[in-house]
Amino acid sequence: KCCIAKAVGKCIINGDVVLHNCGSMLPFVGQLMFWCIGAEILTINVHALSKQVMNKDNPQAILMKNLHITDILFGLYFCSMAFADVYFDNEFALNQKWWENNEICQILSLVTFASILASPLMEAAIALERLCHIVLVGDSPWPGNKGTIFICCCVWTVCGGVSSAVVMGSERSSDNYLCLAINFFSGNFEVWPLIFVILLCADVISVAAIALSS
Repeated sequence: KCCIAKAVGKCIINGDVVLHNCGSMLPFVGQLMFWCIGAEILTINVHALSKQVMNKDNPQAILMKNLHITDILFGLYFCSMAFADVYFDNEFALNQKWWENNEICQILSLVTFASILASPLMEAAIALERLCHIVLVGDSPWPGNKGTIFICCCVWTVCGGVSSAVVMGSERSSDNYLCLAINFFSGNFEVWPLIFVILLCADVISVAAIALSS
């Protein structure tokens, strides 16, 4: 038991060196950060989403709802990791390998990565919708409610598919106790430049649309 043999200096379970010799999964500062960030994200976005639900549906409201959902998923990640830290308490070293290979950790990786991908794409869609509504008032090419819902479904399908391919189809590297999608690669980084270019393009589109609308 690692927390019993404190004088060893490092923890080895089943031949694997475990980083957490003793203590909790997150340091004290990490605990505060995860709880505070998670609670803040969930509180703000759940409140904003409830406000949007009460409004009449229009393209902007539909896009805003989906943007809030992406942020809520990210907030759930922080809160889930904080709850896991409380659950394992000071016995995380004995459960680290189980946690890293558990389905819950994989789901957290998948959902969080899908949220990270979807958020800038939703922001770009909102910026483009605003551009069409403000600048091209009479001949706006932006589709109506059904078209906007279709766009959102496409964004979620693409982001969910990419996230699933990364998490389910790649070999996980060691020490992924924070359940991050970036650790689901083992020396194979060809997909990351493509993802970076997609997110960068989404941000550029957002900035350009906002600049043209102002």
